[in-house]
Amino acid sequence: LGPPGNGKTLLGRILMNQAKATFVWCSARDFWYSGGFRGLADAFEIGRESAAAGTPAILFIEDVDNYLDGHTTDLMKTEMDGIAQSLGVITILTTNYPEYLPQALIDRPGRFHDVLRFDLPDAPARTQMLAKWMPDLVGAALVDTVRLLHGYSGAHVRDFARFAGILQEQDGLDVVAAAKAALAKLQEQRDLITSVQAHGSRYRAPAHVAQGVVQSETPVPLAV
Repeated sequence: LGPPGNGKTLLGRILMNQAKATFVWCSARDFWYSGGFRGLADAFEIGRESAAAGTPAILFIEDVDNYLDGHTTDLMKTEMDGIAQSLGVITILTTNYPEYLPQALIDRPGRFHDVLRFDLPDAPARTQMLAKWMPDLVGAALVDTVRLLHGYSGAHVRDFARFAGILQEQDGLDVVAAAKAALAKLQEQRDLITSVQAHGSRYRAPAHVAQGVVQSETPVPLAV
């Protein structure tokens, strides 16, 4: 659990590539096609079939808070520790909003062995990220950049480093100037998003669209 952009999905990718197990990834697409209840039931069935055939299974259920209601919560509880145990099946849930998850699902000893927090990276973590992605950024410039990136997710820090690299290559900037320009762009984007969330978009549909009238354009003859 934790805010978006801090490694929950990345963890799933690492497990998918490294674990010697059948990996079942359940996401919005699966639940859109089959519904939350059917999607979860199918995932557990695939996992049990794999485990019965001798291969452990990992069920990675992404953003589970979007699909849980009374029926799907009961299904999850039954599948995980009901009468028929799912031996050889490991269940991993991810959520950006743990406050939406039922207490009966996540706060029961034996149902989940661990609850892992993926918080926003602190200063030491941001320093390690920049040391890896921007090794030429050192000294006071590194310290200032780490401080200015406070409150940003790991994905934001990665995007910042990528954009700074593009500016270095395309505009011929040194690493410090590129970092300043990338930070300004990152902050501008965040301010824009915050403004739209707080006050709404300034976009207004043209009158004929707002009134439900779509005016067709005069067709232009094709040259032969």
